[in-house]
Amino acid sequence: MALRLRVSLHMWERLKNWYRGEYVSHQNDPSSALVFIGGRYKQPLAARMLNVVFDFYLKNWRWCIGTMIAITGLVIHFTQTR
Repeated sequence: MALRLRVSLHMWERLKNWYRGEYVSHQNDPSSALVFIGGRYKQPLAARMLNVVFDFYLKNWRWCIGTMIAITGLVIHFTQTR
């Protein structure tokens, strides 16, 4: 049981690290006296696409659920009439 928990926690950490992405620090000009400290995380394309889909769902969840129910009803209707 402990091994299974450790493996699932390891996978969860890997998934979080993948979703967060790669840390990209600010580019500083070596000849300048001005230094920028910090950076940002650059997410992979799939993680950004998940964000877009999830944000769309949060904004339009009523229409998404209604559409899924209607399509499911149509599929059930046309598969049972044949």
